[in-house]
Amino acid sequence: MFDFLDNQCPPVSDSILILRSKKTGGIPIGVASGSCFVIGPYLAVTALHVIDDFADAHYSMKTGLGRGVLVTPKLGSFELIASHWDSLTEAWRDFEVDQISLSKFSDFAVLRLKPRFDSSPTKYQWRPLAMHGWPVKIGENVISVGYTSHNKPDRILQAGEVEEIGRYRAKGVVEEIYPKSRDQLIDSPCFLSDMPINGGMSGGPVFSENGLVCGLLSSSIPPGLDSVDGKHSCFSVSLWPLLGDVIELQLPHTTGCRSYSLWQLNQMGYIRMAGVGNVHLKLSKDGQIEAVQNVPSSMTDRSNLTS
Repeated sequence: MFDFLDNQCPPVSDSILILRSKKTGGIPIGVASGSCFVIGPYLAVTALHVIDDFADAHYSMKTGLGRGVLVTPKLGSFELIASHWDSLTEAWRDFEVDQISLSKFSDFAVLRLKPRFDSSPTKYQWRPLAMHGWPVKIGENVISVGYTSHNKPDRILQAGEVEEIGRYRAKGVVEEIYPKSRDQLIDSPCFLSDMPINGGMSGGPVFSENGLVCGLLSSSIPPGLDSVDGKHSCFSVSLWPLLGDVIELQLPHTTGCRSYSLWQLNQMGYIRMAGVGNVHLKLSKDGQIEAVQNVPSSMTDRSNLTS
């Protein structure tokens, strides 16, 4: 059913990273902060709640569109590192998170990555994951991939310090769809499944059977804690609101950085999200850029959704 996770070369899992805090010039602090995945060159996305408090405490704020753009770790403080195991070079790849765009409208944080070529001098080949923005269907099979905090990675981020950190997969079925929001905790479009995810997987991708990312892991309720029918209750946010977020980039063949919405980057082919022909940008009441979707009359009708 989900053979695409293993049958591609390099594997899909190469585009999924673990997020960890790192004391400047020192050793990673604690266990996994969460997971994230590559959506374009120098770009990844994670769940807002994974890094919200950390970013407020250790990054300086720059006024910008959306909730705000955070830039430059404070001197003498901590920085955020995104790491993954590169199956082609059989070495860890580490990236500094040097800018964060916190979403105002969903549980998203867009990360700008700066490669750290301390483990290999070769140029990094970005392998972004393709996404889709059309609604999932009740009864649809989904699978999530991410790093679980049970692995307790505590390695020094230096060349030669290679230690395997396993990734965890969780399969499930979509049980409920929330086109606008579920409650105050998930105040954005999302869907419920019974995937048994673990702590540390928040921010990782959720795949449909077609191999495209259809959601981002947001929260989970284990059996026995007000969950549905004694099963896991896993909530994933839908991806199309992500298009309203703004990040600063220097694109190839351009000079200097400028601000781009992810909607613009999708139109330019810098990221790939299909099924968003019915999504457009508008200014919200408080003057912020927001992605808006013209929802089909039936949430299971995809006939009028175009790429």
